[in-house]
Amino acid sequence: MRLSTIEVRGFRSIAEADLSQCGALNVLIGKNNSGKSNLLGAIQLFFDFLKASSLVATTNPPISDVTDWFERGSNAPVIITMSLDLSLAEMETVRNAISNEAPQMKNALEEVPGVTAIECELTFYRTPSLIGFLSRISFGGRRNDPAHTIFGLKRGAADEIAKRDQEASELKSQLLALERTSIRLDADDWVILRERSSAARGTAARIGAARARMPDASDELNSIMTSIARTSESYEDFRDRLSSYASELRGRISALLNAEGEVKFETFSGESTIVPKYVATIVGLCSSLKVHHLSEQRRQIGPEEANRILRLKTSRGQSQVLRDLQDSVAELLGVQIDAFSSDRQPARASTMNAELDVDEFLVQVNGSGIREALRLILDYEFERPDILLVEEPEVHLHPALEIAMMQYLRKISARCQIFLTTHSTNFLDIADLRNVYLV
Repeated sequence: MRLSTIEVRGFRSIAEADLSQCGALNVLIGKNNSGKSNLLGAIQLFFDFLKASSLVATTNPPISDVTDWFERGSNAPVIITMSLDLSLAEMETVRNAISNEAPQMKNALEEVPGVTAIECELTFYRTPSLIGFLSRISFGGRRNDPAHTIFGLKRGAADEIAKRDQEASELKSQLLALERTSIRLDADDWVILRERSSAARGTAARIGAARARMPDASDELNSIMTSIARTSESYEDFRDRLSSYASELRGRISALLNAEGEVKFETFSGESTIVPKYVATIVGLCSSLKVHHLSEQRRQIGPEEANRILRLKTSRGQSQVLRDLQDSVAELLGVQIDAFSSDRQPARASTMNAELDVDEFLVQVNGSGIREALRLILDYEFERPDILLVEEPEVHLHPALEIAMMQYLRKISARCQIFLTTHSTNFLDIADLRNVYLV
């Protein structure tokens, strides 16, 4: 699965921008402040939303600052549309999910032949209240054809669904806190919870000790657990009632996520007030793409990378992985990397305190060009993303290192779709001219 078309409306400095027929390696070139980085940010936002949302609408989207809206607009929405090319197997998964849920639409699906793309549109409003929602899913290529519409949501239905999402999120937080807290409580804690109303000094101290073992519990959850403890006949009864309350929370969450609304919206089989389960299948397929974003303000390479390399050295069966990584760096940059245990004590006993060497010098004393190049290479080799977003890979690079980085990006684009921003015309040479975009 790969991105084929990107459309952005009203996001940050972008009034309107389109990238069409995206390829394996896509180069965005333009002046400073032209919006190149914001296009990469829009791609990141799209996948962040799909990965985070339990329903198709939320009051807590991964976008909220007033500057995220073009010219700080209060009424116009941010709209991000992505078309994704699917494999034959992935498209068959989509068709099966729809036909299994709506068997009467099997003939209609057969009338949509030769489609190999899914188009998803996200819409974000800031006023009168913050909301983000999946406003449309369609078979790619013919978004305005009702026969190609898989799912369509307008603001009214989205507000209704987002409210349920907020309630479900609050219940999920309570359930997680309950599960984390209940496993720490023993029979003595049950007795303490039953005695909470006592003002005796000794009891107060014991209650304080019990609270220390319940750091995840809110005041509301503490009150509920205290009430359950006081009405329980034994510690075993207390545990059973906590388990029953957890099951009740799960049921309430499931009911909210599958509830029928009042405002109708579009589905492949016609208008509905229930979000089809096949929507979750499609969102799951799209959100399964792993995206890694190397922003302009990159984190300095150092202990985290050193620890990962040291773990490769000390883990059984990882020696070949380490050699392949070292060979890739040596081939591209002409340097040798290795990691060793540091003499300094680690901040936490559970972690190793490692140092990264480049040509037998600590990485910190190497030049900024080598450190920047290593940042990109190690991030790709460790993360192995499906989509790599890179802002200005030429920063601090000597022309020779630029050429090496260009060759590396071309090589990995066979396995990973790349979108990069640049000011350097050298990077135009590595991409098909159809995938060079002037921003």
